[in-house]
Amino acid sequence: MGASDRWRMGVVLGCLLGLAATESGCSSSSRPASTTSEPAAPAARAAAPKPVASVVAPVPEVPRAEAEEVEEPERFAVVGVALEDVLQVREAPSPEGRVLGALAPTATELEIVGETVSRGGSRWTPIRFGGATGWVNRRFLATQYGGAPEALVRRAHEALFLISAREWTRLAALVHPRKGLLFSPHGYVEETCLRVSAKELPRWVASKEKRLWGTADGSGMEIRYSFEDYYPRYVIDRDFLRADEIAFGKALQRGNALDTLEEMFPGAFVVEYYLDARDHGLDWHSLRLVFEREGDAWFLVAIVHVEWTI
Repeated sequence: MGASDRWRMGVVLGCLLGLAATESGCSSSSRPASTTSEPAAPAARAAAPKPVASVVAPVPEVPRAEAEEVEEPERFAVVGVALEDVLQVREAPSPEGRVLGALAPTATELEIVGETVSRGGSRWTPIRFGGATGWVNRRFLATQYGGAPEALVRRAHEALFLISAREWTRLAALVHPRKGLLFSPHGYVEETCLRVSAKELPRWVASKEKRLWGTADGSGMEIRYSFEDYYPRYVIDRDFLRADEIAFGKALQRGNALDTLEEMFPGAFVVEYYLDARDHGLDWHSLRLVFEREGDAWFLVAIVHVEWTI
């Protein structure tokens, strides 16, 4: 065999060997062949993060700042001083103390600035008087609620003095000229309560006739009295000139008894004189004087008695 023949045979042999290698899956790559008959599983994807529930932490409730109730200083009004008189203010707690000045019988908005003391059988209380401190007889001071113009305070005090003194002719001048004067034995004022005109008042109160004034609060018994008997039981049953408290423009609500004063007298002005049970018997008592305006003046339209009941 010549050289050319040997060269051709080598080329053919090389081609046959290359074809066999290709059919057996061999390659020129250096990767090792798989050792399993199954195809390799694709690489697992990285697990997706689980969704996290959106949790909002509760915001702690901040307590609201509660408005502090600011106690207003107690105010006091002069009571029980005759309208032509004054209440003297002294330098010391004694009737012999030097007089610093005087308070009108209609004075209101007074401020007590110290403790009450007893001297010579009387109780003396220090009040703010101008830029100084003065002493007054405690008997003539009442705790004040509400307020009123001086003219109305004067009218109420005048009416109380006249009622206490049974000066009916003079009181008639203060009674409402059209509506007259109503009497109620308790706070539950009704249309059936007795009413008298200003003109008839002096004669009417002098009559001995027994009238039905209403029913007793609590017992429901009929109140059938002459005015002479009604007056000490349902008008001046205590000395209201020595009231412990006085309310201007509203009725003091105590106890659980029904009260129809505002319904019966809408827009009226009430002045209430209140006596505490502590110093004046077992039970508290009040006298309410009800006024209505007519023109430029205030007139009395009702006298209402209120007391503690079981």
